[in-house]
Amino acid sequence: MRSDISTGAFALVRAAGLLLCLVLAVHVRAESVRGNVQLQADFTGLTSLTLALPARPLAPAAERTVLRTGTGEPLLTLSVPLQIPATTPLAKLTFDFGFATDELDTPGTFFDSFSITLQNTDQSATALFLTADLLGVTWAPLNPGGLSLKPEEITRQALAFPDLAPELDLKFAYSVSLSLPQEFAGRSTTLFLDLFDNQNDRPSLGYLDRLTVEPGTPVIRPAFVALESSASVGGPFAQEAEIQHDATRRTLALPLAGAARFFRLFSPAQTRIAAFEFVSEELLFRFELSPLDIVLQSAASAQGPYEDELGATVDLTQRTVTFKPRAVRVYRLRASVPLILLPPSVVGDTLVFRFELAPRALVLQSSAQAAGPYADESGARLDIVGQTIHLPRLGGARFYRLRSDVPLRIMSSRRTGDQLIFQYE
Repeated sequence: MRSDISTGAFALVRAAGLLLCLVLAVHVRAESVRGNVQLQADFTGLTSLTLALPARPLAPAAERTVLRTGTGEPLLTLSVPLQIPATTPLAKLTFDFGFATDELDTPGTFFDSFSITLQNTDQSATALFLTADLLGVTWAPLNPGGLSLKPEEITRQALAFPDLAPELDLKFAYSVSLSLPQEFAGRSTTLFLDLFDNQNDRPSLGYLDRLTVEPGTPVIRPAFVALESSASVGGPFAQEAEIQHDATRRTLALPLAGAARFFRLFSPAQTRIAAFEFVSEELLFRFELSPLDIVLQSAASAQGPYEDELGATVDLTQRTVTFKPRAVRVYRLRASVPLILLPPSVVGDTLVFRFELAPRALVLQSSAQAAGPYADESGARLDIVGQTIHLPRLGGARFYRLRSDVPLRIMSSRRTGDQLIFQYE
């Protein structure tokens, strides 16, 4: 489907629960299929949760669904209810789809077309993933009134078209995956398949297969260790921006500078500089980390008593704790450093708990000029689990930065309604 009407395409946009068509507005609802099982978690604090294990993990695959022209209706719609988990990283949607047609590229024709859209049940967010017709696929097309996606955010791979009778001349299929926007996290949603039939004598079809929703895959991050320097032993110290961090070898490499400097490490964990040496044109620091004491504990109730789970495996590199549960229990982490326990995922019969180092202080600051002065934003709301900061939108242009005892950076910002949302890591 194309948004340029002069090419003979048919454009449609789903917003506020309606399907808005540029040519006609007929909405035929077909059938519904079953939704997905969701992991239920009741958070009792930043470092503990009560977990009720479902009968099976997230997102069984949906059976292949095919929409065909020739029914006498100009528009066919299939709705698939989905429950999106509130996980960090964000949940991933995967599916296979295809489009086939016997139409000819005739100027001035509104071609048969197929589109796939996701919308929250309360209509608070809508994302148009793709449209397809005989001209090909448009990935993340313009979506007035809805969320704006980028084509490069949608991973796709061409597939062999399945054996679907009747055989049509033009056909293509793709396997698709994408991380869902934050606006869908933890929400009840509906995936809409829309097939437009221009009612000519040329048949077309669109299909969906292998639909799944999965928790986001944890991102492997190195330990938080920064190198700071100063011209005097008493400071002030500033972070070295050109540092190269090798978490495996536990080294920090810094290009040589002409002036004498005093160096120190900054990290939420206990660290020390073990040695340094000159290598080529760099100053190489080797550092040591004091062992982190992280233990998974559980109890029959939130009040305790808690006991160590001896079968749990802690992976400090991936920030995970894996464990095979024996019953419905209340879990918490006992650690020598401040941690945040994130929503878990289920892999077979194993629970995977994820955690992050928790900043003791985190403040969003802003200024009217890039050079400052900066002041704290008193109206900012911090979501530590989601690693986002929500701020009511201001009238004038502002420059923003984070002030924290843990090295953080703003990864992205977006406007949602009357708020600015900053994503950090």
